[in-house]
Amino acid sequence: MSFVKAAFAKLAQVLRASRPSPMVRALLAVGLLWLCFVHILPSLSSGHLIGKNAIAYGWTPQMAAEQTPLTRWDARWYHAIASNGYYTAGPDKEGSVRFYPLFPILMAGAKWLTGIQLFWAGTIVSALALLGSLALLAKRAREENNEETGMATAEALLFFPSAFILASAYSESVTLFATVLAVVLARRGQWLWAGVAGAAAALGRVNGVLVVLPILVLAVSAWRADRRWKPAVAVAIASLGAAAYPAYLWWKFGDPLLYFHTRPPWWAQHPRFFVLFLWDIAKAALAMISTGTVPKTVQTMTAKMFPIHLAVLALMSWALVASVRKRKWDDAAFMAGACLFATSVGSLDSLARHSLIYYPMYLRLGETAAAHRTFRLGLTLVCLSTQAVLLTMFVRWVFVL
Repeated sequence: MSFVKAAFAKLAQVLRASRPSPMVRALLAVGLLWLCFVHILPSLSSGHLIGKNAIAYGWTPQMAAEQTPLTRWDARWYHAIASNGYYTAGPDKEGSVRFYPLFPILMAGAKWLTGIQLFWAGTIVSALALLGSLALLAKRAREENNEETGMATAEALLFFPSAFILASAYSESVTLFATVLAVVLARRGQWLWAGVAGAAAALGRVNGVLVVLPILVLAVSAWRADRRWKPAVAVAIASLGAAAYPAYLWWKFGDPLLYFHTRPPWWAQHPRFFVLFLWDIAKAALAMISTGTVPKTVQTMTAKMFPIHLAVLALMSWALVASVRKRKWDDAAFMAGACLFATSVGSLDSLARHSLIYYPMYLRLGETAAAHRTFRLGLTLVCLSTQAVLLTMFVRWVFVL
């Protein structure tokens, strides 16, 4: 209990030390307005669908009754874990073990503290994590460049086409916040707390383990400067966080890799050598341009989303190159791991959602947008238009992410 109190005290100290500028406070206000928008729009456009289709997609009557404007699809799994813990239905069926524990733990904790329904508890957790991510990213962008870059970076995050997921009862928002916080603390030399935040990120999602890469780069740089062992603490704690969930699966179900072994037949993702998959993606892109269809070699559950996922993969690659050119080696290491991860699973399914935690994309987009106003305006219009379309489809139970 004393450790938990110390952790919250340290987090409060970090937030107080940040002392957001008027620009950051304005960004938080914009963030709140955006949160209202992405919750009001679904209520207006598809209020009659609330609870109507949930039962058909495996939701219990209780889940359907508690459904909020943005709770769809995988939100039911977090509700189930927060309510009843983990179970496995077998290697050929989808089960709750496919979802990492940090978010449902916070979801259950928020319900216990406030007494509200689980989906709204998860929504509040996600909203607070999103606002924290906005403040941290804008502050870093402002310190490295200027206030306009801070504003543009926050816009890049909020207006990202799939960003409405960060306002829902999904785990991306919490994982993003933990990842950004870990890197911020590591850059300040606060290695113990950087490791704790990194462990939290690794417990948020399977790709949250990528946080170990920037922490490792920063730790090596710090060790070369003064030959002290403290940076290794952050790497060790974050790595232990990455091992914690597999260890739990081993203890409870006898299989530390159960997350990867639990795959329903219709699931398109499977390990694949990234070079071969990239070759298939290139051929599919050419075929899509010439024929307007996506070949079966990369056919996924969301073939209509292939162009958007392909654009996200291109953006990830650009962010990697831009980070290398700017000598932001911690960001470059993170994006290199992200690109390798995205091209090693055999499918681009849900990449536009999974990539939401890849924070260097927002930093590089913000820097570019702040330097080119025409690009910034065009990017905002395209991203917001795409976001509105995807949001409308998502709340109408169209599987887009």
